[in-house]
Amino acid sequence: MAGTVLNDVKVSIGGVDFANKASSVTLTGDAETLDTTGFGDSSRTYAVGFKSWGGSVTFMDDFTDNGINESIFSWWGTSQAIAIVKADTTTAATNPSFTGYVLITQVPLLNAAVGQLSGGTISFQGIGTLTRNVS
Repeated sequence: MAGTVLNDVKVSIGGVDFANKASSVTLTGDAETLDTTGFGDSSRTYAVGFKSWGGSVTFMDDFTDNGINESIFSWWGTSQAIAIVKADTTTAATNPSFTGYVLITQVPLLNAAVGQLSGGTISFQGIGTLTRNVS
């Protein structure tokens, strides 16, 4: 089976479309593992507890008025809506979108080096349920 090259992922945070400013996005899910081993068991047993999700977006900074830098500063430590779509086209079974609310936990307020593109990585923690939409 061939892999999929993603080069048109759409990322929106707080209603701001990152368009061509995002260069990487990671969305991860986690499930707690609870030990259910009791006396008399000869092997460990486990159950799934709470699920959580989060991720990050790597972007190229924009210092224009109402640009990315202004937005990320205002998002820092707040809850924002997030939408990530595999490709910037109609959502479908082959082009799912992921939506939910996140707490913006880490933002690069200024990331600069001589001769380098300014930008960085925004980290977020999901709040509540992550929805995978296919229509």
